[in-house]
Amino acid sequence: MKYSDQPQPFDGNRHERRRAEKLARLRKRKGNSKNDFLWGAEEIGRAINRTPQQVYEMMRKGLFGDAVQKYGHRTMGGMRDRILQALLREE
Repeated sequence: MKYSDQPQPFDGNRHERRRAEKLARLRKRKGNSKNDFLWGAEEIGRAINRTPQQVYEMMRKGLFGDAVQKYGHRTMGGMRDRILQALLREE
């Protein structure tokens, strides 16, 4: 086993470690690239296990921050990785 293959200790506090572990689990569960662009509340909802109505409400409350932008009256989109990071920041 090479040195680079060995697990390295996490530099940071336990909250940062838990956020990093949760983000890694979400990415692994979805099996998608972190650079996927999600179009619409349905796609965003599928990625975060929410209904489209819940996604619209989260957008209205500003829970996504600048990770999700609104394009037109009801169309929205954002990068999968930024959306997941925005939600992890809120917890």
